Amino acid sequence: MRTVWLRRLPLVLALLLGLWGGTALAQSDTDASDGPTLYLDVGNPSPGDAVHVGAFTVQGIAFDSASEDGPGIDHVDIFLDDRDAGGTLVGRAELGAAAMHPDDPSLAGAGWIARVVIPTKLTGAHSLFVYALSGVTGEEMTVAIPVQVMR
Repeated sequence: MRTVWLRRLPLVLALLLGLWGGTALAQSDTDASDGPTLYLDVGNPSPGDAVHVGAFTVQGIAFDSASEDGPGIDHVDIFLDDRDAGGTLVGRAELGAAAMHPDDPSLAGAGWIARVVIPTKLTGAHSLFVYALSGVTGEEMTVAIPVQVMR
Protein backbone atom coordinates (compact mmCIF):
# COMPACT_ATOMS: atom_id res chain seq x y z
CA MET A 1 0.00 0.00 0.00
CA ARG A 2 2.82 2.43 0.81
CA THR A 3 4.32 2.08 -2.71
CA VAL A 4 0.99 3.00 -4.29
CA TRP A 5 0.89 6.27 -2.34
CA LEU A 6 4.48 7.04 -3.30
CA ARG A 7 3.67 6.41 -6.94
CA ARG A 8 0.64 8.73 -6.72
CA LEU A 9 2.41 11.39 -4.67
CA PRO A 10 3.00 13.88 -7.57
CA LEU A 11 -0.71 13.86 -8.49
CA VAL A 12 -1.83 14.10 -4.86
CA LEU A 13 0.53 17.02 -4.22
CA ALA A 14 -0.59 18.82 -7.37
CA LEU A 15 -4.23 18.51 -6.34
CA LEU A 16 -3.57 19.59 -2.75
CA LEU A 17 -1.51 22.58 -3.83
CA GLY A 18 -4.12 23.62 -6.36
CA LEU A 19 -1.87 23.22 -9.38
CA TRP A 20 -4.76 21.63 -11.19
CA GLY A 21 -8.05 23.37 -10.46
CA GLY A 22 -10.43 20.57 -11.40
CA THR A 23 -13.82 20.46 -9.75
CA ALA A 24 -14.59 16.79 -10.03
CA LEU A 25 -11.95 14.12 -9.65
CA ALA A 26 -12.73 10.44 -9.79
CA GLN A 27 -10.57 7.43 -9.22
CA SER A 28 -11.47 3.97 -10.38
CA ASP A 29 -12.37 1.23 -7.94
CA THR A 30 -9.42 -0.93 -8.95
CA ASP A 31 -7.70 -2.21 -5.82
CA ALA A 32 -4.24 -0.68 -5.61
CA SER A 33 -2.73 -4.15 -5.19
CA ASP A 34 -4.29 -5.16 -8.54
CA GLY A 35 -2.29 -2.56 -10.46
CA PRO A 36 -2.56 0.96 -11.83
CA THR A 37 -5.62 3.13 -11.58
CA LEU A 38 -7.55 5.21 -14.10
CA TYR A 39 -8.02 8.93 -13.29
CA LEU A 40 -10.58 11.37 -14.67
CA ASP A 41 -10.67 15.03 -13.71
CA VAL A 42 -13.36 17.38 -15.03
CA GLY A 43 -12.37 21.05 -14.83
CA ASN A 44 -15.79 22.52 -15.56
CA PRO A 45 -18.66 22.93 -14.91
CA SER A 46 -18.70 22.74 -11.12
CA PRO A 47 -21.40 20.76 -9.32
CA GLY A 48 -24.56 22.86 -9.04
CA ASP A 49 -23.62 25.25 -11.87
CA ALA A 50 -26.22 26.59 -14.26
CA VAL A 51 -25.42 25.80 -17.89
CA HIS A 52 -27.31 27.12 -20.88
CA VAL A 53 -28.74 25.17 -23.79
CA GLY A 54 -26.57 25.35 -26.88
CA ALA A 55 -22.81 24.96 -27.07
CA PHE A 56 -20.12 25.36 -24.43
CA THR A 57 -16.69 23.88 -23.71
CA VAL A 58 -15.83 21.27 -21.08
CA GLN A 59 -12.24 20.32 -20.31
CA GLY A 60 -10.23 18.13 -18.01
CA ILE A 61 -7.51 15.51 -17.63
CA ALA A 62 -7.74 11.73 -18.00
CA PHE A 63 -5.03 9.10 -17.86
CA ASP A 64 -4.38 5.45 -17.12
CA SER A 65 -1.22 4.96 -15.13
CA ALA A 66 -0.93 1.46 -16.67
CA SER A 67 0.02 3.10 -19.96
CA GLU A 68 3.68 2.98 -20.85
CA ASP A 69 3.20 5.35 -23.79
CA GLY A 70 1.10 8.47 -23.23
CA PRO A 71 -2.06 8.87 -21.20
CA GLY A 72 -3.58 5.58 -22.40
CA ILE A 73 -7.11 6.93 -22.88
CA ASP A 74 -9.12 5.70 -25.87
CA HIS A 75 -11.92 8.26 -25.65
CA VAL A 76 -13.91 10.59 -23.39
CA ASP A 77 -17.67 10.98 -23.99
CA ILE A 78 -20.07 13.39 -22.31
CA PHE A 79 -23.75 12.62 -21.78
CA LEU A 80 -26.56 14.66 -20.30
CA ASP A 81 -27.77 12.17 -17.69
CA ASP A 82 -26.66 8.55 -17.30
CA ARG A 83 -26.23 6.92 -20.73
CA ASP A 84 -27.31 3.57 -19.25
CA ALA A 85 -30.62 5.16 -18.24
CA GLY A 86 -31.30 6.82 -21.62
CA GLY A 87 -29.03 9.87 -21.31
CA THR A 88 -28.22 11.96 -24.38
CA LEU A 89 -24.73 12.10 -25.93
CA VAL A 90 -23.86 15.82 -25.97
CA GLY A 91 -20.11 15.80 -26.67
CA ARG A 92 -16.95 13.85 -27.51
CA ALA A 93 -13.57 15.02 -26.30
CA GLU A 94 -10.49 15.87 -28.29
CA LEU A 95 -7.68 14.09 -26.48
CA GLY A 96 -4.27 15.66 -25.94
CA ALA A 97 -5.78 19.14 -25.98
CA ALA A 98 -3.13 21.86 -26.08
CA ALA A 99 -5.07 24.06 -23.66
CA MET A 100 -5.10 21.39 -20.96
CA HIS A 101 -1.51 20.40 -20.21
CA PRO A 102 -1.03 19.48 -16.56
CA ASP A 103 1.99 20.78 -14.66
CA ASP A 104 3.42 17.28 -14.21
CA PRO A 105 5.50 16.41 -17.34
CA SER A 106 4.69 12.71 -16.93
CA LEU A 107 1.05 13.58 -17.68
CA ALA A 108 1.76 15.38 -20.98
CA GLY A 109 -1.06 14.71 -23.43
CA ALA A 110 -3.54 13.80 -20.69
CA GLY A 111 -5.62 16.94 -21.26
CA TRP A 112 -8.91 16.80 -23.11
CA ILE A 113 -11.42 19.35 -24.35
CA ALA A 114 -14.96 18.84 -25.64
CA ARG A 115 -17.55 21.00 -27.34
CA VAL A 116 -20.83 20.14 -25.63
CA VAL A 117 -24.16 20.95 -27.27
CA ILE A 118 -27.31 20.70 -25.14
CA PRO A 119 -30.64 20.62 -27.00
CA THR A 120 -33.23 23.27 -26.06
CA LYS A 121 -35.78 20.64 -25.02
CA LEU A 122 -33.58 19.38 -22.14
CA THR A 123 -33.91 22.18 -19.58
CA GLY A 124 -34.14 21.61 -15.83
CA ALA A 125 -32.14 19.60 -13.31
CA HIS A 126 -29.75 17.10 -14.90
CA SER A 127 -26.27 15.66 -14.46
CA LEU A 128 -23.42 15.75 -16.95
CA PHE A 129 -21.88 12.28 -17.07
CA VAL A 130 -18.30 12.15 -18.31
CA TYR A 131 -17.00 8.71 -19.30
CA ALA A 132 -13.32 7.95 -19.99
CA LEU A 133 -12.28 4.60 -21.44
CA SER A 134 -8.76 3.23 -21.02
CA GLY A 135 -7.20 1.98 -24.23
CA VAL A 136 -4.79 -0.06 -22.10
CA THR A 137 -6.95 -1.92 -19.57
CA GLY A 138 -10.46 -1.42 -20.98
CA GLU A 139 -11.44 0.04 -17.62
CA GLU A 140 -13.96 2.88 -17.66
CA MET A 141 -14.21 5.85 -15.30
CA THR A 142 -17.32 7.98 -14.79
CA VAL A 143 -17.80 11.39 -13.21
CA ALA A 144 -21.32 12.78 -12.71
CA ILE A 145 -21.77 16.52 -12.21
CA PRO A 146 -25.22 17.84 -11.23
CA VAL A 147 -26.16 20.93 -13.23
CA GLN A 148 -29.20 23.10 -13.90
CA VAL A 149 -29.82 23.45 -17.66
CA MET A 150 -31.36 26.80 -18.55
CA ARG A 151 -32.50 28.53 -21.73
